[in-house]
Amino acid sequence: MINNSKDQLKRWEEYFHETFNVNIVVNPSLLQQVAAMRIDQQQQNRHDKVPPIKEVITVIDQMKNGKASGIDDVPAELLKAGGLPLALGVSAFRF
Repeated sequence: MINNSKDQLKRWEEYFHETFNVNIVVNPSLLQQVAAMRIDQQQQNRHDKVPPIKEVITVIDQMKNGKASGIDDVPAELLKAGGLPLALGVSAFRF
């Protein structure tokens, strides 16, 4: 049993080193066998279009309060409070 904080930290360091410092060998020929994902021109054109502002507002309004829908952890309430100016800004984003 570890009793002092210095030994606890040392044990955590060992644990994470053992868990995450793993040597991985990737066979390049396997990578070449993986098909590249491609989209046709019609799909590309659809993705390039800016969504209508009405659609952006509808999506924001339909978000559930108390949730953050993306990896940025921006809560729905914040997006809703931004109103039209925020919706206009979001609709101009290019992903």
